[in-house]
Amino acid sequence: MAKRVKQQLKIALPAKLRAEIEAVAAQSGFSLAEEIRSRVERTFKQDSVDRPTRDLLAFVEKLSDFVRLDTGKEWHAHAAAQWALRFGITAYLQRNRPAGDRMFKPSELPSTRLVGSDDPEGIGIGLESAIFHLPPPDEERLLAWQAKAFEKMAGLSPDIAKAAKAKASEIYKELKQLKAKRKKS
Repeated sequence: MAKRVKQQLKIALPAKLRAEIEAVAAQSGFSLAEEIRSRVERTFKQDSVDRPTRDLLAFVEKLSDFVRLDTGKEWHAHAAAQWALRFGITAYLQRNRPAGDRMFKPSELPSTRLVGSDDPEGIGIGLESAIFHLPPPDEERLLAWQAKAFEKMAGLSPDIAKAAKAKASEIYKELKQLKAKRKKS
């Protein structure tokens, strides 16, 4: 089996940024290199999210700051501030709403789903409940789920089949490496 070799990369950081990374690394028990590697990997994962979802996440973060600045309260610590955040998110979603009917046609939904409802409100509430009550997935389970999702995508359209199959294969390879790494430790 080929050994995965890490290569060093020299990088110049401003003193303030280096001090911040060193402080976080010391607090988490990671080396400076591990902390930087972890943060770089996380940005690649974030960048793999589709653009409209990244825009939504950035908006929620910015709105949270604006709610705090405008009300003097954190959204998670004050009921009225939380409502302000909620209404702002709803307004953003309405402004960016795709054209079309707000109800699903029976033929649009996959046969295997987490929530049995075809009503968008029921689906949203059910998914929130599933996310809230499920234990956070470990990396192995998450990778397996992602690979299966890409395999399903490959069956949807010939246009995306090749890319989806390649992504699933890439994830399975990463999953295999993770399992091998866990066996060694």
